[in-house]
Amino acid sequence: MGFFNKLFGFSAIQKPKSISGQGEQLANHLIIRKYRQLGIVNSCPPTSKTSDQTILDIYSKVAMAFNQVADSRGERIPAVNINSIVFKFIQVYEMVGETFFEEHLKYEIEKYKSEGLRPDYLQQEIRLV
Repeated sequence: MGFFNKLFGFSAIQKPKSISGQGEQLANHLIIRKYRQLGIVNSCPPTSKTSDQTILDIYSKVAMAFNQVADSRGERIPAVNINSIVFKFIQVYEMVGETFFEEHLKYEIEKYKSEGLRPDYLQQEIRLV
């Protein structure tokens, strides 16, 4: 366990008590690291203005919202496309703030419900691992 924590930069305080907790912790670490790398490579958010926890919160909120609509439409959005949608929303959050982020998410979800997924959401693929 000590090696795992050192390898992935986890402190003893964050030590999960179960195998599933370890998996979730590793997944969260990979999500944060990938989005931060994408921001650096593309000279865009997320920057240090956006906390790691905020990245995870946005990831969870956006992925859940789009996947719920996909389920109701009898569709499945591939993870690589969900990842690119989340990346766009992380940028929206940092550039214009939480209020517009929430409004934009509602708008995009309603648009997806009534018209289907935007073609540009399906054209871009981001792999997190």
